[in-house]
Parts: sequence; structure tokens; C-alpha cells
Amino acid sequence: MSEVEELWEPRWDFGRPVEPYLGARMPYDLDDPDVLGALAGEFPFGCMISMPIWDSRGRRVLWAELAERLGNELTPTAPFCEAIGISGDAAQRRIVHEYDEPYFGQIDIATWQSLRRVFGLPDHGVLYADYVLYSDDGGPAAVVGAPLQKSAGGYRYLSGACTGESTTGMFHTDAGSSCCWVEGDWFATVGLDLSRMLVCCRERTRFDSLMADVELEAHPLWSQEG
Repeated sequence: MSEVEELWEPRWDFGRPVEPYLGARMPYDLDDPDVLGALAGEFPFGCMISMPIWDSRGRRVLWAELAERLGNELTPTAPFCEAIGISGDAAQRRIVHEYDEPYFGQIDIATWQSLRRVFGLPDHGVLYADYVLYSDDGGPAAVVGAPLQKSAGGYRYLSGACTGESTTGMFHTDAGSSCCWVEGDWFATVGLDLSRMLVCCRERTRFDSLMADVELEAHPLWSQEG
């Protein structure tokens, strides 16, 4: 992404809740065959996106590059630490010290630029509430009047309609989302482990665009003619 690119972000009305996709399964476990099976039954194309990581100098580092630096083979659709081949507290602490890990809880603004070019704006979205309520920038004030909902497992979230977009340059609590969609057309969500993102859609051209986008680290999960 160009340093001078204007960064767009969606805006939300979380005061009018909507019913999420597979709401009882939230937050979505991207290793759960029931979740993947349900989505693959509706959307002919699906891919996993590795959420961006950055080194101490603010440079983007691909998961594949980091795995190679560590002398490991990338497991492309696994959660972050497993994907780059590290385990144990000491190894994970070293990674935390040297890189900003991809545990945002929301679709990051860099990834969003690619998604909006392919899909345009969503109709609806969900924001995992804990990543607002426990943020460092006074999150609770931004959700006054927005009813908190709970999944079957007790996970708190906000949901609502997309009302447009703006170019404020960074995600705020009324702009970010953890998953978003256009009913029956496409669906994108950050997974339970927060390091990966699942994107599924009906059109091959859109799938091909995601796979070809050099700003994304995307890996195919399924591909079938609908």
C-alpha cells in the first residue's frame, strides 16, 4: 500500500442490531469444520488471509518471510505462531519483542483497502466488543447507546448496518469491524485466534482478485464453480 494512499474506512450504526452469519458460532473458529462447511456450502470460493505484521522499524513482513528467517516452513492456513513454526513461551516472547503481532480483533485498515477495492462496502457488520471496551483510548464512550449482544457462548459483540465510509486515516470504534458481509454475496471475518481472516464469495473474479492482490497474504481454502 502506498504511503500516500488515501485510507478509507467503513462507518457503522451499531444502534440497530442485525443477526450475524452463524451467530451461535461467534467468534468464528476458522479450524472448525462445521463453520467452514456451512460457509463453503453457501459460497463457492474461500481463502484465508494472514493478518499483517510489522517489524520494529514499521516495515511490513509477510508470514512466509518470517517463517523463512526462522528456518521454518510456513503452514499457511494455521494461526500465527503455529504457521511460522514457533512454540514455547521463550520463542513467542522473542517474536513479540521484534514484531507487532496480528492480534487486532478487527479487520486492520491496510487489509480493508484491498477488500473495499474488490467488494465495495458491506451491508452489515459485527465488532467484537471486548476489543472496544478494553481498549486504551476510552472505548466505552464510543458505544453509548449501542446495545451489547451476546453469542450462545457468552461472547459480547456489537452489530449493525454500514452507513458509508470516510477517510479519517485510522480505525475508530465506530468504524472498525471484526466481520462484515453482503447477504448471499460475500462474507469476511477475523477468526477466534485473531491472527487470520476468512473471506468467502460467490464470484470467481473477486476470488481471483484477492489471490492476486500483492497487498494481501492470501491462501486458497476452497474453490468450486457455483
